[in-house]
Parts: sequence; C-alpha cells; structure tokens
Amino acid sequence: MFKFNIYNKLGKNARKAMIISNLIVIITCAIILLVIRFLLNSFSIPKRVFLVYDIVAVMIFFFFIILAILECTITYNRYRYKISDVSVEKTSGIIFVSKSVVPIRRIQQVSVTEGPILKFFNLCDLEIVTAGGSITIEYLPIEVAEEIATKLRAYINEFAEKQLLNTEEYKGIIKNIDDKAEDKNKK
Repeated sequence: MFKFNIYNKLGKNARKAMIISNLIVIITCAIILLVIRFLLNSFSIPKRVFLVYDIVAVMIFFFFIILAILECTITYNRYRYKISDVSVEKTSGIIFVSKSVVPIRRIQQVSVTEGPILKFFNLCDLEIVTAGGSITIEYLPIEVAEEIATKLRAYINEFAEKQLLNTEEYKGIIKNIDDKAEDKNKK
C-alpha cells in the first residue's frame, strides 16, 4: 500500500508485468533475427558472412535476455518512489542508478496511463510534467496512481488559485494607484 513521505517499493504485480513485457521484447527480437537470417538465405552470400551474422545474432539475443533478467531483478529491487508535500522523487536503474526529484510547486500536469499489459495486472504509469521535463512513476497499482494524481492535482489547483488571487490583488492595487493618479490629474 502507498504511504506519503516515505520511499515506496513496487508491488508483486509490477514484477509480473516486467517479465511479460521483457518476454515480448525477447520474442520480437528473435523473430526479427530469424527473418533477417531467412532473407540472407535468399541471396548468394559466402558462408563466413552467415557465420558472422549467426554469432552477432546470438550475442544480440543473449544481450536482450540478460537485460530482461537484470530489469526483472535489479530494477525491481532498486525502484523506489516518494511523494511528499514538497517533492516527487524516483530512484531507479540497473547499472547506473538515477534519482529524479521534481518540486511539487513546479508540476503543471499529472496524467495516468495504462497499456494492455499494465491493465491486465491492474497497474498504470503516472506521468508528472513540469516546464523543464517530466518524471514517470511506472508500474503503480491503479488505485495508488489515482490517489497520488488526485492529491497532486489538488495541490496544483490550490497553487494556481493562490497565484490568481495574488494576481487579482495586484491588479486591484494597480487600479487604485491609476485611479488616484487620474484624480490628481483632473484637479
């Protein structure tokens, strides 16, 4: 379950979604490599080229398998996110661990998206957009993402209302100054 002001880990369904997504990538990679191999067979190419292609294809295929295993283990274990009254933070990575921090006062838009795999596991991605970029918290349970999005949208609306009030107050002060200046000019 999600808690504010502390680092949260991904749920068990997130790992399942990662595994399914990576299996799709691996299968797609295998199909592409096999289609290329089949197309190469239709040309008169020396056997050495086939041998080089086969070695490179196997290396690419195993690279994707290793990447999938690392993502499903290391990324899953390192992935953390934190929503506080001040900022949104996310830590993730396999080899290079990155930490992203977005001040809440800079948030302009919050959106919740879900693809077919995420939907199957009742998960979604929460994208938080600022003027300088965006941060996406992936593999969140739908209820958690909606709760976070609602809280962040409420904060955005509150901040916008404060700015509008300040702007209206400013306009009122300027109008009063202008009115007084006109009165002095009339006299």
